[in-house]
Amino acid sequence: MHSLSGMITSNPKGVRYLPACGEDTNCGVMPHGKTGFLDALPGDRSARILSGLSYDGREELPSSLMGATYWREAMFYTTKGLILRETEYKDNDKILNVLTEDMGVIAVKARGVKRKNSPLRSGCQLLGYSEFTLFEKNGFYTVNEAEPIQLFMGLRTDIELLSLGSYFAQVLETVAAEDYNNPELLSLGLNCLYALDKKLKSQELIKAVFELRVLMLSGYTPDLEGCSACGIPDARRFYYLEGGLLCDSCRQLTQAGNFRTLSDGVLEAMRYILECEKNRMFSFSLPDKLMKELGDVTEEYLICQLDQSFSSLNFYKRLFITI
Repeated sequence: MHSLSGMITSNPKGVRYLPACGEDTNCGVMPHGKTGFLDALPGDRSARILSGLSYDGREELPSSLMGATYWREAMFYTTKGLILRETEYKDNDKILNVLTEDMGVIAVKARGVKRKNSPLRSGCQLLGYSEFTLFEKNGFYTVNEAEPIQLFMGLRTDIELLSLGSYFAQVLETVAAEDYNNPELLSLGLNCLYALDKKLKSQELIKAVFELRVLMLSGYTPDLEGCSACGIPDARRFYYLEGGLLCDSCRQLTQAGNFRTLSDGVLEAMRYILECEKNRMFSFSLPDKLMKELGDVTEEYLICQLDQSFSSLNFYKRLFITI
């Protein structure tokens, strides 16, 4: 007798082929005494039979069953992800919102993670990047194993860095979509948290880079090549809602909203952040006055485009208020 339980392979399109075994396994449900391969994507609650054999490997399933859909009871998945938010649940559990490398943002339950001896504690920390083995049943995920990859320990001993990292996480959760694969968002979050953790650049520079790049990756890339109306390159008025520049002449002919006149250095820095390779996005500098201007522009543009305030950002800014 052949046991296909537990075998998972992938095709070039990213579809996972999963064995559908008898009712005594978690792989799937098919007619008694039959095994077959199901075609399924992570999170799908059903799967289509591609081919099938009897347990002894000799009898083909009837052709009438090919392409039929059967309920898939449960499945294990392995993925890597960054924990963006945690919510207390019951006495010892947590619900984690995780930005994954292949499934977008998903909510997973970490059972018993608050117990001191829980094997999940180290890999289920807020702002931690871990490899997860998830048990999925009926569209709900539970953490079976969590192996930490990067915990960014420097953030956990500095309230400023921790609050700024929490702001990054809150923005990522806002723009990331469930079941939508955008690995560049995860890469940006990890790179910016690493830069904060290692203090590679100033907080102001890392924050501005994150805000502009995350908007670019989410479809809010501003047009900074010239006047959005007439195209002339000599335009410095940046309009937050429209996400573009207008020259003085065109400004008088439009009903555009709030704007800010950009310094030459700030405009060039914004263009650089948008156009550079991701491994070079922190490789620039500005005088303190222009850095503050850049940070104000990117923050105001992000809040305008996402139409949302962020509690973690408000807390971060309050840390710098002198009494």
